[in-house]
Amino acid sequence: MVRSFHIAAFGRVTLFVATLAASGAASACTPGAPAGTTLAFAAPQPPPDYRYDKSVNSIQHMMREQGHVFAGLNAEWTLGVTYAKPTVSVDGDLANEPGPDGACSRLDWVRVVFGYADIEVYIGSDFKPGTCAFRAVYDHETQHVSINAYTLEEFAKTLKAQLDEQARRQTAVRAGAADLDAMLAPYRRLVDEAAAAFRVVQASRNAAIDTRDSYARVQAMCGDWNQSNTWVQQGPVQRAPSAPAGGSVQPPRALPRRP
Repeated sequence: MVRSFHIAAFGRVTLFVATLAASGAASACTPGAPAGTTLAFAAPQPPPDYRYDKSVNSIQHMMREQGHVFAGLNAEWTLGVTYAKPTVSVDGDLANEPGPDGACSRLDWVRVVFGYADIEVYIGSDFKPGTCAFRAVYDHETQHVSINAYTLEEFAKTLKAQLDEQARRQTAVRAGAADLDAMLAPYRRLVDEAAAAFRVVQASRNAAIDTRDSYARVQAMCGDWNQSNTWVQQGPVQRAPSAPAGGSVQPPRALPRRP
């Protein structure tokens, strides 16, 4: 039985501190006037790192350590798995400036990161490149890579537009009344809402190819699944090389977008 899972805990927020050039839109500001806030947005999506150094038993153990219930079931085996680890952050800085109506403060710049820190794809080292089982597992995990890629692109585009609009609406405040956390709150709220919706859609799209019917179809494609004959016992397995040999595996292909 082919199992594959994607993990993305977007709830974890880390601060990304950057120094950006202040907007030259205004050398002086007036409370209530546009702040000229500079927005820097990044949606990193590093190339997937395909790993072939863990056997089916090792992947099973790795998943069990992470608390996946299915990894403890005797009848089901994790033959490949895709991890897309998120990176989400919101940070910014204030600028204090004199103005015709007294000194004021404005949100000078905002930096938002909404993407993946790294993407790891494990293919059981039991499977020799060029075999039917290797191709089946590789292709299945590549579908997860594609799903994660176009789902991030979709949400990043929408989020960037929302953040741009917020930056355009940002106004300056009287000096002494400014609070960086309060002024960043609307940006963080937009990011949190996007992350929550992203988790739901991403999980749904990945789950659509992780059904028992889907696994059964993949399993029926090949007859060479237990190549190492070590799935139910400890011991050495034949390890696959660090990359597909002889160009036997096609590069990742995009999947049709789901409505």
